[in-house]
Amino acid sequence: MPAQVPNCQLARLTGHTGEPHHPPQSNLSCLAFVLVQPLFLTPLKVALNHACTGSNTDFNHTGPINALTYSAGAGQYLLSGSSDRSINLYNPSKAISAGNSTTSSFITSSSATATRPSSTPAAKKSAAHPGLIQSYSGPHTHEILSIAVSASNATFLSSGGDRAFFLWDVATAKTVRRFGGGAAGGHAGRVDCVCFGGEDEGVVCSGSYDASVRLWDVKAGAGGGGGGKPMMVLGEARDGVMSVFCRGWEVVAGGVDGRVRTYDIRMGVCYVDVIGGMPVLSTAIRPATCDSNANSTNYTLDPITSLTPSTTDASALLISTLTSTLRLLDRANGTLLKTYTHPSYLNTTYRTRSTFASNDALVLAGSEDGYVYAWDVLTAEMVGRVKHVVEEDEGRVARSGRRLVGALAWRGGERG
Repeated sequence: MPAQVPNCQLARLTGHTGEPHHPPQSNLSCLAFVLVQPLFLTPLKVALNHACTGSNTDFNHTGPINALTYSAGAGQYLLSGSSDRSINLYNPSKAISAGNSTTSSFITSSSATATRPSSTPAAKKSAAHPGLIQSYSGPHTHEILSIAVSASNATFLSSGGDRAFFLWDVATAKTVRRFGGGAAGGHAGRVDCVCFGGEDEGVVCSGSYDASVRLWDVKAGAGGGGGGKPMMVLGEARDGVMSVFCRGWEVVAGGVDGRVRTYDIRMGVCYVDVIGGMPVLSTAIRPATCDSNANSTNYTLDPITSLTPSTTDASALLISTLTSTLRLLDRANGTLLKTYTHPSYLNTTYRTRSTFASNDALVLAGSEDGYVYAWDVLTAEMVGRVKHVVEEDEGRVARSGRRLVGALAWRGGERG
């Protein structure tokens, strides 16, 4: 049996000002662009959901894009995951300067490359889609919802509606490990989020619609098989887990039940922050374990769609919820530091992402009105917004009736 965390001590239960439900996945596509906005002081480089269905020529996907992430380190490359069950690797600078050679490789620790000779179909596709380096497809049978890149850039994880997720070798464009799926101990629902963790990234974590977080040994069952069970199952969530990240011995998860749970694996302690209305503080609602089922009726909960730690030291946590509100929490004690909102900012239906930018000086978030909003971290003042729909796409946006910006990734000018 997978290891559980019985009698996990609840070290903190704090509340921060709808009803929990699973945010639907967007049926929208995606577009990347670079905009120099004087208000932001640095180039705003974002990859954003495009407000229409159907073909996406900019990213060479034939379905909606649900996941975007830059490579580790300098962030020279961008990975996109789509409902068409494929993942594409780009060099954004090549896409900007169309016509340049697209033979750049995704640099790995072993200096391997993913380039193709100019006469191959892949090279011809790259010529038609400037910046495209490699496409990864095959194992996924449902939409791709999450991507995580290793610190070495040699491998990455992808997850989605399969109930399984995969470890990829960047250079060979092949999967080297499948986690879960039909195997015993696997997830019973779609896998909404994945991340690397542990020493030398020897552990991967997955969060699922089945309301659990599972920890897996990267080396167990190597060779592409689905063998191996999770090392640990964290099953305290009462609804789907939408976001997870690891730092040291900690696993941090947030989901539709409106709680951020920080598991200290070494100490066997679970810190719980309730994101929603102020709690009724009494001993009756402070459970003896991490399981918070007993006190669910004492809170008005805000479903969580995104967790992002501060990039400098992860001391702060940026949280997006389906109440058109972002919150900044102190991870050490659960104190609510700032709240970010605006009368025109909208996020009540779909899962959207938020992130820090400009060396943690700004907070960026996608909105259901088709804009990316930016707030000053310290003052919580909305300092600007960027419309993501380009002129030639306005007709398709009008027909679809949706302008959701559901996925975005930040990389400042030369990582500035």
